Amino acid sequence: MEHNHSQGQRPPDSEDDSQHARAFHRSIPAALQNRVQPPNPTDEDDSPGHVQVVRPTTTVALQNDEQPPDPTHEDGQVPCPSTTIAQRNQDPATYCHSCGAQGQKVRRCGGCSVACYCSKECQKKAWPIHNFRGWCRPSNLQDAESNEEYGDTPQEYRLQSLTESPFTTRIAAINSFQKFKAHHHVASKVMIDAAAYLLADGGHFEDLQAGAPHVAVFHMVPRHGDPDLGRSWALRSFDIRPIDYWTKQYPGIKPSMPSTLAGHKAVAEAYRNEFGSRYSATLITAYHILDNVYDFGHRLVLTPSDPGLLTEQPVPDALRDLINLCLFAINHDIVLPTPSLEDKIFITSASEPIVNHRTKTRKVRRVQRTLDTVYGRLIKAGYPPKSTLSTTQMMNLLERIYPPI
Repeated sequence: MEHNHSQGQRPPDSEDDSQHARAFHRSIPAALQNRVQPPNPTDEDDSPGHVQVVRPTTTVALQNDEQPPDPTHEDGQVPCPSTTIAQRNQDPATYCHSCGAQGQKVRRCGGCSVACYCSKECQKKAWPIHNFRGWCRPSNLQDAESNEEYGDTPQEYRLQSLTESPFTTRIAAINSFQKFKAHHHVASKVMIDAAAYLLADGGHFEDLQAGAPHVAVFHMVPRHGDPDLGRSWALRSFDIRPIDYWTKQYPGIKPSMPSTLAGHKAVAEAYRNEFGSRYSATLITAYHILDNVYDFGHRLVLTPSDPGLLTEQPVPDALRDLINLCLFAINHDIVLPTPSLEDKIFITSASEPIVNHRTKTRKVRRVQRTLDTVYGRLIKAGYPPKSTLSTTQMMNLLERIYPPI
């Protein structure tokens, strides 16, 4: 079911190219590498992105607009709400998601029943981004247990062709993207791992464990006129889908699927032999760079060390928050630290522009920002947190789910 608000709508009242594509399989033998036929581009207009999570046997998807608004440069830290289920149910809101004020009466957004504001002025300030990004959804779509699918209907995005991109050759585009991907490798891996375990939400891990091929697809868009490495590409959308759904969405890649699946089978068998009972699944990773250029790989998914952890109420919501945090970081050139079990304040490396108005020049400097500060910017941009876990707890979560290797 789609639920879109028009740009001019008021906030709801608060409530109490033609050649064969290049495919690079870096994690499988050269003999299994293949080329992928270009997908058929669609003439549909691009539309604002949205966050979407669909039931495990179908899709896990998170989609974002191509040009995200610049983050605020305020250094305020996000309050760390309590983490127990009882407190989560009793105290649904402890601070304003717009100004961050605590200790005041707050009311939930009448559209999504998640975002909380202390005044109508704060809601109006947050509404343009809260609505544009698709974060404001009906409250009945928030309940995973009462719907077979929840979230907006998947949309096919028309990605740029080579002639529309800032690159003169495919090799130039690929080289640029490889540098960008290495820059944000932690965030992309965290997104894949968190989304893979969202497929297990409710214990539905059967499809993956049975070997049904699933593809984690990053739809990338090159940015024009931005020479900074960390901002040279934007993550338009991210999703995990069964491979047959992907081939239906992009029929042009279907002829190459036999060789792709042969490579996936070989890698999955190698992982299964190496990890034994700890092995759960192997995801195909695909970075959709331009309309007919891909970068393929594989990602191991291990059986959770404590399967019961995935059934605890805060965990699926925290995984969604973590994916959105990573998506925000990638699009704003914020390099995330590696998740760990350490109880510490995680420090990111963020880029901040410095503009010389006299000479009309622009430079970028790297600064350290706490992950709490980054999460605060995401919330101030209009994202309503789904869980009450702090950023430290979210970064610890994946390490708790993963068994030690």
